[in-house]
Amino acid sequence: PVLFSSYLTIGKSMWNADPSNPLLEWKYAGAIDVPLSEKGIQQAIDAGHLTKSIDIDVVYCSMLIRAQTTALIALAAHDRNKVPLLVRDTEDPEQRGLRAHKEKIFEGSHQTILPMYCSYDLNERDFGRLAGMFEREQKNHFDAKDLECFRTNWSIPFPMGESNADVFDRTIAFFERHIRGQLEQGKNVFICCHGFVIRVILAYIQKLSPSDWQIAMKKEIRHEKSALDVPNATPFAFDYIKSPNGPLAGEFVKCPDIENSNEKQVSSKL
Repeated sequence: PVLFSSYLTIGKSMWNADPSNPLLEWKYAGAIDVPLSEKGIQQAIDAGHLTKSIDIDVVYCSMLIRAQTTALIALAAHDRNKVPLLVRDTEDPEQRGLRAHKEKIFEGSHQTILPMYCSYDLNERDFGRLAGMFEREQKNHFDAKDLECFRTNWSIPFPMGESNADVFDRTIAFFERHIRGQLEQGKNVFICCHGFVIRVILAYIQKLSPSDWQIAMKKEIRHEKSALDVPNATPFAFDYIKSPNGPLAGEFVKCPDIENSNEKQVSSKL
């Protein structure tokens, strides 16, 4: 069987550089809860128009407001008449999961609900000391080679922050614990997350090695196309092909670009 998994990186935040406005300086946001910018909101609207005809059974998102806003704006254009119901990570186990919400609403409304699970495990990479630091300040505190290394190296973390390997470990543990099972059940999954989170998922499903990762990330810095391209708020998709060898052996195959496919072609994938 061919199943479906769609991915959307968030729109630009208020700390992302806007090429049309050189007075706005760029900062790393990372784990800091920075909202979407006006440009990011428009990107989310545009992404919603591209994905509005795709069947979606379940949504996964981070706990950061810019990711949740991107997903909700995009889903507002969806033509399946389902209402996203946010299920956020919480300290209280009694309040976790969709069941806690469903107990409070009319049974007949369940079929119109689109569960949207938000988890800390899908938060953006923690950039440590560099989070919230203007680009010019970064260059004052760190050598250019070190800054490139923090971003591209697999195992070296940002000072007081996370490495790419750290993000991979927590994200893929969540993916295997929650998302693959949905795909095995035939569900169409929509994931709206951050650049480094989507990159580690791409590395995982495309079976890239740490050295492959570093090559791809260095291509990105040179603005060359790579296996880890994740433009802001541009949806893309993979088919999930179940394997007769067991539930953990399924393969992912890249679909044609959503923005270059008409609605009929996209729907035929589902």
